[in-house]
Amino acid sequence: MMEGEPIYQTPAAMLTGLRGSRARRCKLRAVDVVGLWDDFASPTTPAAFEPGAASALARDPALDALEGLELRSTERDALDVVSSARLGRLVELHLHDCASVALVRTLRANTHLTALRRVEVRGGYFGDEGARLLAESRLPLEVLAFASVGVTADGASAIATRTGLPALRELGLSQCAVGALGARALSSTPLTARLERLALVHAHLGVEGARALGASSYCQAALEVSLLDVHPAGLEALLASPSLRGLTVVNWRERGLEALGKSLRKRFGKRLHLR
Repeated sequence: MMEGEPIYQTPAAMLTGLRGSRARRCKLRAVDVVGLWDDFASPTTPAAFEPGAASALARDPALDALEGLELRSTERDALDVVSSARLGRLVELHLHDCASVALVRTLRANTHLTALRRVEVRGGYFGDEGARLLAESRLPLEVLAFASVGVTADGASAIATRTGLPALRELGLSQCAVGALGARALSSTPLTARLERLALVHAHLGVEGARALGASSYCQAALEVSLLDVHPAGLEALLASPSLRGLTVVNWRERGLEALGKSLRKRFGKRLHLR
């Protein structure tokens, strides 16, 4: 994240209540984002507001014009901010280490989030129930991405079968236990046919999950997977896919896989990324 000038000068309680944290204006995909985090803590340690500081931020008129918000905070503080009635122009919401079912319910209940298009959640826990609630939320989301929030095959299936996200074009379920069952659910639903990007990195797909995605006529997205998940046999199945627009493979180790890499490059060309 790029550092910038503080966007909030008031209320003072918000700045002094962050135990060395600061509210900063940053650039993230060309939108202004307020990031709240603890400068002196590890990246996994939530920044703590003093009592009342988070609710003061939620009432700050500066939120009226905010298009992007990134919070690394405790669940309670995130609930205060996300429930704000001043988020009518919010387009992107990025949450770190504060995922919970209560937070998802708060998002669903906030009727002011009419401009919200992107939600990314990393860390914390809301499990399959949170995934189901988001899938039924009717939020106007175009991008929904989870990582390390306890979602399993049941949560992936809920997203695949619910119709509450009609505008969704990007879905990320990386570092979630999607497994072969979740992959089969995603590979057999019209939702997947609408996706431009599907990220399933470290999602425990296995060879069977890769085969399900590779054989699906619905799966036309640019797919992201991990070699550690799908193994060379899984990549062979994806190579045979008639529909995939592109493929990104992380944890790629080309040693001993030169022939496979050559075949992948021939199939996907510039749409292949090996990392």
